[in-house]
Amino acid sequence: MVGSSSKLCLSCHDGTVAPGQTLAFGKVLVSGTMASAARFGSDLRGSHPADMKSPLVESPEIAPQLFGASPTTKDPAVKLVKNTVECTTCHDPHAQGKDRIVPMFLVRDNVRGQLCLSCHDPSRVVNGQVNYLANWAVSVHATATNQTSNQPYVGGYSTVAENACEGCHMSHNASGQARLLRGSDELACNSCHNGGSGITPARPTYSARLPRADTHLRPATTCTTAQREQC
Repeated sequence: MVGSSSKLCLSCHDGTVAPGQTLAFGKVLVSGTMASAARFGSDLRGSHPADMKSPLVESPEIAPQLFGASPTTKDPAVKLVKNTVECTTCHDPHAQGKDRIVPMFLVRDNVRGQLCLSCHDPSRVVNGQVNYLANWAVSVHATATNQTSNQPYVGGYSTVAENACEGCHMSHNASGQARLLRGSDELACNSCHNGGSGITPARPTYSARLPRADTHLRPATTCTTAQREQC
């Protein structure tokens, strides 16, 4: 299910109804083509969940504020709609440039994952459950100063740490739907770990690390002897 406010957004952004077709004013003349990244289709499994059923199931990765009788996020700029997440929780359709680097109509900038971290919490412990975000703040993906070219796109910011969550995950049109990854499972790593110019200094090709004794073996890789020595 998708809430009514998100349905309003999807009346155009699902890409199946022509932009400009409105309920209040009929057909409004528009020109140009909607970017492919802004078209989500009718299968939303590759997009961040919206209109979740409340109360939420307790999870250590989710901020405690979201489990209250009147749930909120950790950031007053990031607002729930009728006690749940909708498109306008993360996006402000009337202000494109609140994030001056990534002008995607965000309600606030997402440098170092701050928009994501308004709901997701790396520090919680709940009944001994594993928090898979634990130690995020000291992890290499949260601290690395490697420059990112965003070719391929990994979030729009200039370093690995600034891209943070968006380096591996996508809010929409994710290829690895289960965890909203940029690629299916390990393929998400190849955006940066490809031995190329995507990040500077470059990191070795991910597949080149697989034959090492301390990694799980994979079937037939194409890495060279030189690549193995780099790892």
